Amino acid sequence: MMRNLIFVILILSSVISLGQEDILKTINETEELSIVASYIQLSGLDQTLSGKGPFTFFAPTDDAFMKLPELTRANLINDVVRLQRVLKYHIIQG
Repeated sequence: MMRNLIFVILILSSVISLGQEDILKTINETEELSIVASYIQLSGLDQTLSGKGPFTFFAPTDDAFMKLPELTRANLINDVVRLQRVLKYHIIQG
């Protein structure tokens, strides 16, 4: 868990240090973030993250999502409002 968190922080630090403005592009291009990338799109938060920022997104890795029970993941996918709420806990402006 700690290793995954450090990995994500390193990715986000790289985005900031390189001056890359498109956080969605980075998430979509990072293999370990494919589940959260699809959840962002499904929830409609891709519009938010591509808007006026900057944003910091503490992205759970695919490993973290796979540790959730299958029913929990299915419920998230089937309830867009709930999915948005969960993902918004991982996003801060600035």
